[in-house]
Amino acid sequence: MAHGTAPLLALLALSTPTLGQDAAADLGPGDFEVRARQIDAADLGSAGFDLRLRLPEARRAAGRDLLAEMERLIALRFRVEDSRGRTLRCFGDLVSAASELEGAERDAWFADLHGRAPKLLADWGAGLSELLFDDQFRGDWDPRSGHGRDSMLEAAAWPLAAEGPPWNQLEGEVQAWQVATLIRADPATIKAAENDYRHYREDRGVRYDALRPVEAGYVRGVDATGQPFAGVSHDFRGKLPLWYGRYSCRLRSLTRIDAQGRLVCDFESTSDDFLWLAGRDVFLPLDTSSGERVAWLVVRRHGFDLAGVPEDALARLTVVRSNLGNLKQRAEARCPAGLPLNAGASFPDFRVLGSR
Repeated sequence: MAHGTAPLLALLALSTPTLGQDAAADLGPGDFEVRARQIDAADLGSAGFDLRLRLPEARRAAGRDLLAEMERLIALRFRVEDSRGRTLRCFGDLVSAASELEGAERDAWFADLHGRAPKLLADWGAGLSELLFDDQFRGDWDPRSGHGRDSMLEAAAWPLAAEGPPWNQLEGEVQAWQVATLIRADPATIKAAENDYRHYREDRGVRYDALRPVEAGYVRGVDATGQPFAGVSHDFRGKLPLWYGRYSCRLRSLTRIDAQGRLVCDFESTSDDFLWLAGRDVFLPLDTSSGERVAWLVVRRHGFDLAGVPEDALARLTVVRSNLGNLKQRAEARCPAGLPLNAGASFPDFRVLGSR
C-alpha cells in the first residue's frame, strides 16, 4: 500500500481492545457486565475459540525472536555503579533507576552508563534505550509513527508461513509483527483495562463504529494440566476510508498459563472480513535484584490480513503499536504509583464490561 494510504489499517484495533476508567465503579446508564460462565477446556471449540490459530509455542523460522531476546535481557546479570551511586545488577534495576529520573536527567544518566558499562551498552544499548525512554509516549503520542522515545521496542515481522501448517495454508501475507513494552501495572489491572470496552472511543490511533463484548461470551475454566484459563469474545465494526467500505470482526482472546509457566493471552478471529488474524501477548515479570517487581514486560506478536484491502508493513505495524500502547496507557492509569506489583501474580481475575 502506498504511503498515502498507510493510515487505512491505523483505523482498526484488531487485538484485544482496551478501556480507561475504574472498572470497579458502578455501571452507568446503558453499561452492562458479562458474567463469567464455567466451561470445560474441551468445550472451548464449541464456544467459538479456534485453537488451531494459536501461534507456535516455539519459533523455528530464522530471524529475530523478540520474545527470546527479552527473556535473555531479564535473565542478564551484571554489576555497575551508576552516576548516582546505585549498584545496578539487572534490567529491573535499570528500569527502577530510570523511573526516578525525568527528561535531561535521564538522558545524562543513560549517557554516563556507556562509559561505566561499555559491554552492556554495546550489546543491549539500542533495546534499552527504546524501552527506558518514554517521554514521547507520555506526551503527544501518535501510534501512526514510531518514535525512539515511546517505550516500544519493535522487531521485524516473524514469517509464520515458514512454520508449516496451518500458517503456510492461509491466504494473504502471513507474518506476525513483534513489539515489546513495559507496563507498570499488575496482570489483574492489565486484564481489567483490556476487558472494559465502555470507553473505546478514547483510544488513540483507532476508530470504531461499535465495539462491545458478546453476551455470554466470557468463559472460565481449568485445562487438562490443572491450570486456569479465561476466554472473552467481543465484536467490533468500523468504516474504512475511500472505497473500501465497512468491516466487522468477532475477536476471541484466551488468557492462560503456558507450558513454561508464563501468563499468555492468545487472540484470533475467523471472521469473513479477514483472511486470517492471530496473535499472542506474553507477560514477563520484571524484578529488581532485591526482588521488587517494577513492571511487566509484555511482548506482543500479532498478524492479520484484511480481505480486499491492500496493507503495507507500516499500516500493519501501526495497528499493533496502537493496540499495545493503548493497553499500556489504560492499565497504568488504573495502577496508582507505589502499588506493589508483586501482588496479583496469580492468575488474574477481571470483569468484562460494555456499553450499548
